[in-house]
Amino acid sequence: MQELHFKEENKVFYYRVGAIIIEDNHVLMIKNDSVDYLYSIGGAVNHGETAEEAVLREIQEETGVDYEIERPVFVYENIFSENDKNFHGIELFFLMKPRGTREGLVCKSNGMDGAKESLHWLPLNEMAKIELFPEFFKTRLHSLPSGIEMIKRPPIIELSEADIATMPPSGLVTNESKSGEKLALFLSLFSGRTDVFARRWENLKTGKTGYSPACANFWQFSCPKRNGSKVKCSECSAQRFILFDENIIKEHLLGKQIIGAYPMLPDETCRFLAFDFDAKVYSPDDLRRDVSAIREVCTDNDISMAVERSRSGKGIHFWIFFVDPIPASVARKFGSSVITSAMNKHHGISFKTYDRLIPTQDSLPKGGFGNLIALPLQKEPRQNGNSEFIDENFISYPDQWGYLSQVKRYTLQEIEQFIRRLAPTGELGQLASASEAEEIKPWETKKTDATPTLKKFDLPAIIEIVRANMLYIKKDGFKSPALNVLYSLNLQKA
Repeated sequence: MQELHFKEENKVFYYRVGAIIIEDNHVLMIKNDSVDYLYSIGGAVNHGETAEEAVLREIQEETGVDYEIERPVFVYENIFSENDKNFHGIELFFLMKPRGTREGLVCKSNGMDGAKESLHWLPLNEMAKIELFPEFFKTRLHSLPSGIEMIKRPPIIELSEADIATMPPSGLVTNESKSGEKLALFLSLFSGRTDVFARRWENLKTGKTGYSPACANFWQFSCPKRNGSKVKCSECSAQRFILFDENIIKEHLLGKQIIGAYPMLPDETCRFLAFDFDAKVYSPDDLRRDVSAIREVCTDNDISMAVERSRSGKGIHFWIFFVDPIPASVARKFGSSVITSAMNKHHGISFKTYDRLIPTQDSLPKGGFGNLIALPLQKEPRQNGNSEFIDENFISYPDQWGYLSQVKRYTLQEIEQFIRRLAPTGELGQLASASEAEEIKPWETKKTDATPTLKKFDLPAIIEIVRANMLYIKKDGFKSPALNVLYSLNLQKA
């Protein structure tokens, strides 16, 4: 029989049915060997076939079991573009009566590209972190409507760079504020590039996770990665990146997806700088000590930085925000001046939990977007108190939105003043140059013409050196600048 699928030039219309089969708080989904995402049971309606007949046929073909229809639940209007084609689809979803068991299903069907399909029972409480289609399953299946609900694919709202810069909300935003006010505040603080963002993925077979640029063609037929290609997403001819907008932020905050921002803009400026501290291989005490030292520098110099506990709960992010985008090189120089100032004040601290500054480069790497950072306030980790902003006692603020709405934003002139105050001699332990693709931590040795100059009073009158299996230098009497030079030589502290 002929499928109800019509095409005229670049316009395509299709009519599809889907089945919602739930057993013991698990929903039945399907996937094929050529993709890493799940999709609903169902398929195209044939000409002359009712929707009810079509969904029962599709279930039999894909599971080998006869189910009964309980009732229709959703009408989904899906309008999108892909591979230079404009699609308009109508999809009807039926809730099926449970059989009381998840056993006895046999999948013998193949996907549209001929790849073998397989069935998967997905726990309802794990849907938010799994790549699946249709995406509204992640939120709608937990509480099904009593009648038939009409769902439309949300439109993409395009925001220019100028729009983002001028949209901070007026007044105080709190937990009780409207969602639109919260979204506006979030966008005004945490926006990187608006033409592309990163989305977290998880491979169901290997358990691996990572982030990739969010692309409407991701793992579609036109995606080179499906054929094992190593082409960069930024250089892919099939790229169709999804815009960073209010709809994306809303899904992130509600736990429907996990996103990251690319902070460096195409003109090599940034709207924020983040310090990344990671204690996955160190102790919580190490992390608290390092973070408290940075906080102390900020307090002493009246610098307002927001401190966030990471998604895992084992790291910390410091965020500083700018009124207008500033050069990434200046932002990173400020970050290094803060770290260096903290080291000069606490020469006994190694700052081993410090990982990097984000952006991690002064300029965009060739053929890339630069490093990304996972955005805060995602619903899932917040249930454990993570991905939230914390006070000096490492306790989450009860009103996250109220706290963020009062965080100060700095001008370029103010950031340059901080740099001069924190590093008056210009000695920052040497930053990575703009051409380097990877960051060098501020205190790591690097050949330079600007050799730090020590003064007589930086050193003790007598230096005690012990020669054993190596040379040991007693640090009594050394001032911080001299100690930093010694540490950069990788000598054993005595």
